[in-house]
Order: sequence, then structure tokens, then C-alpha cells
Amino acid sequence: MLACLAFLVMGVREIDRSHRWRDLSFLNWDSETYYHYLPATFIHQDLLHLAYVESLDSVLHPSFFPNAYGIHTVGTTGNRFIKYTCGTAVFELPLFFLAHAYCHLPGTKEPANGYSSPYQHAVALSSLLFVFLGLLVLRALLLRHYRDPAVTITLVALGLGTNLFYYSTTGGGMSHPYLFFL
Repeated sequence: MLACLAFLVMGVREIDRSHRWRDLSFLNWDSETYYHYLPATFIHQDLLHLAYVESLDSVLHPSFFPNAYGIHTVGTTGNRFIKYTCGTAVFELPLFFLAHAYCHLPGTKEPANGYSSPYQHAVALSSLLFVFLGLLVLRALLLRHYRDPAVTITLVALGLGTNLFYYSTTGGGMSHPYLFFL
């Protein structure tokens, strides 16, 4: 259990140390494209055209503008679609709602646009949370067949010896943490 908790504490420290969510650079490229479902559905009510994306891209990614990475237009209808499925966004939903509620608190200066720093922090923490839960599930399964020292070594090796730590912290927002949990 200590190995799982250590992974969680180190992950939170890495997320906060990197400042990517504060700098609004956490949601970028694929991770942003997975995430678009949430603001498009719950804030902008524009999942069919995704018209708001270009205006946000000019602010969030000025060097890549116009970008709208991962969003494609259907030539015959003009409707747009996100090239990824919504599974990753479903896992990000609980902390997205917490960030959205936070942005609506009196005195909060963060815009409730779905892409400000509380939302980016929520995506980062969501990735870490589901890897932590996956480690707990794996621990429970391994303890059925192996003793605690062997399970601890396995969890440490998996959590820190593979790219799992990267995808649950610096590279969060991708589908990898959620697939590990599943």
C-alpha cells in the first residue's frame, strides 16, 4: 500500500512542479483532442460544429494558430468531428465537473471556458488518480497469489520503471492511464 501511496505523492509533486497546467500548456495535441468532448458538450453546447475551438486556439496555442488539431470537417455537411472517441473524456468527466464548479465559485478569477488552469489541473490529476486506482486494483489481484514484498517490488517496478509515471504526470491526458486502470 505504501508503494501505491508513494506513487500518488510523487505524481502530485511532479504535476505541481512542472507548472504545465498553470501555463495552460498541459492540454496540447492529442490530450486536448481527447478532452474537447467535455467543454464542447457541457460548456459550449457545440459538439456538432466545434466553432469555439479556433478562438481558444489563438489564445492557448498562438504559435500554432490556426490549429484545431484532431478536428476534421465533413465536406458535404460542414459538420465537424473529433478524430478520437470519447472514452478518455468519460474518465476525465468527474474532475472536469469539479473544476467547472470551482470556476463558478464567487471570487474565482479563472474563466469557466473549459481550458483555463483549473480544467488543465483536473485533467492532470485525473490521469494520476486512475493510475493510482489501477495500482490498487493490481495490488489486490497480486496479493491473491504472491506475498506483499514481491507485490511491492512489482508495483514499484511497474510504476517507476516503465513510462506509466510519465503518462500519469507530465504526459497526462492521454488514453494510457485509463487503459492501465481498465
